[in-house]
Amino acid sequence: MNARNSTTAIVVAALAAFAIPAHAGIWFKGDATMRQGYWDDLNCWWTWYTYANHATSLSSITDVNIPYGHTVVVTGTTAKCYSLKAFSNEADHPATVRIVAGGTLNVTSGGDEEFGTRYSAYGDAYKYGCLDIQSGATNSGSIVVGGTGHGIVTNAGCNSFGNMKIGRDAGSSGIYVHAGGYNKLDNSKDLDVGINGDGKLLVQSGTFDFEWYANGNDIIGYTRIGCGSGGGTGLVQVEDGARFEAGLPYLGGNATTVGDGRVRLRGGTFKVLSDFGNSRGIDSMWIGAATDGTGLVRGDTYGQISGWGVVAGNSAGNANSIHARLGNGVILADGEGVERTLDCSDVWQVTNVLFGAESSRTNGWYAVNKGAVIMPGVNVVLDNGGDNWGFREGANAVGCCRGLRKPDLVNAVYMNVRVPWKAAGKNLGVMLLADDRSDAHADALDAKYAPLGFWKAGVFDSRTSFTESTRQDIEWAELDFRYDQSKVKDSGNRLAVLRWSETNGAWKRIARYARQPDDFIVSTGRFTERSDNPVWGIGLFCVAEEMESPFVMVIR
Repeated sequence: MNARNSTTAIVVAALAAFAIPAHAGIWFKGDATMRQGYWDDLNCWWTWYTYANHATSLSSITDVNIPYGHTVVVTGTTAKCYSLKAFSNEADHPATVRIVAGGTLNVTSGGDEEFGTRYSAYGDAYKYGCLDIQSGATNSGSIVVGGTGHGIVTNAGCNSFGNMKIGRDAGSSGIYVHAGGYNKLDNSKDLDVGINGDGKLLVQSGTFDFEWYANGNDIIGYTRIGCGSGGGTGLVQVEDGARFEAGLPYLGGNATTVGDGRVRLRGGTFKVLSDFGNSRGIDSMWIGAATDGTGLVRGDTYGQISGWGVVAGNSAGNANSIHARLGNGVILADGEGVERTLDCSDVWQVTNVLFGAESSRTNGWYAVNKGAVIMPGVNVVLDNGGDNWGFREGANAVGCCRGLRKPDLVNAVYMNVRVPWKAAGKNLGVMLLADDRSDAHADALDAKYAPLGFWKAGVFDSRTSFTESTRQDIEWAELDFRYDQSKVKDSGNRLAVLRWSETNGAWKRIARYARQPDDFIVSTGRFTERSDNPVWGIGLFCVAEEMESPFVMVIR
């Protein structure tokens, strides 16, 4: 069992270990030999600074300790303090604050809550803490989940907070489980998942929503996933039907912060709030694009978007869609063994910011385990303020910077088409397929071909809806594929570009390369035969390596 799963199992067991008492109130016991007591019995709890002395009234609370693996349940009343720390030396009995129906934990603005921070007054082993919001509410300044220790927060109620840090320090781990709860955010704030430790935000149901704007486009907060001084690992995982919404996400670092930042979709939606796209240009999302003092991408930064689901912007309009910078990292469709799709059609463009030899570049688009990824849809003709209305021919790059003649991200495509009507307002769509999908038809390839990639391509009326109702025909087309060089078995083998015929149920070679190009880009050449695919009107294509047949000489 890996560290993340182990931590989750420990937390689940710990939460199940405590039953809510019949007494309606707040209960807590500060004695190492007992795990519970009522907080409104003043002889049963201690304040932060006066462990040896019992407080004289609830109004005297400033900072509060929840030590020893005890559980405080807030129900039917409001618990108040300036700041709070929960710590225990027992991983299976973390010190826990549980909020249930009618209960509220009010932590004064400017204070903070820490769950999973070592408390050296008792010893470094005291480092396990938990906040369990079942149906009540909290109101606090900021929350640390895994500061120097190990912490977890679950929210099925209402959580109002300022900044949140999950996995703050080296060696720490924090898990935030969003179980259909609500985030009430009133002030400017930042979300950090995996700063220098291991942070995990699990959106199991509902919407984890950060509305971070003032006066329309003013930016007042950031989402940093796997960003610290080095070594931080952050993961946001969004389950089927759930949503994670954030502004300015940085996956794996920005400026001087670095780490490993990942978004994993398992049928959910990752929405980038990008109303400020016009003012920030292509900076609405960074994926492994932290740079050093010279402007080069740092080697210790990494970002990834993976799985199946939807990556969405504020709208399908040009200005409010996602402009992403991709450095050391990938966008990876993973169907997890089922034919599923990662839909990135609402992204405006993904720009390669990784400089260096093309042969060393692996940043780009991938599809595995029966997955497929829909790349950003782009205009047939280059945008130039509406002067292209008379054109019937147009070209653009899909999956990288739109104006590039040579695609510079793995599995990106350059497309040149002629249509039987004016090209302006029409859009190019591309879908990258995993080899093991049924619609890739890899099983129909001649045995001499080893596939390097499969793509579907078409022209549509919509930039984000690639369906039969929006499909358009072509008069001719030419496609250039930047294939995945890591799949090549022998650089001395020839390459072939093939096109699938739905009618014949077979592949037809339309181009061949005697040697493999240095830039890993191959072209179909211009073709006029229309596709018989009901949706992808340009067709289904495969770039394949032609394996040399063994030469056998028989001497009689």
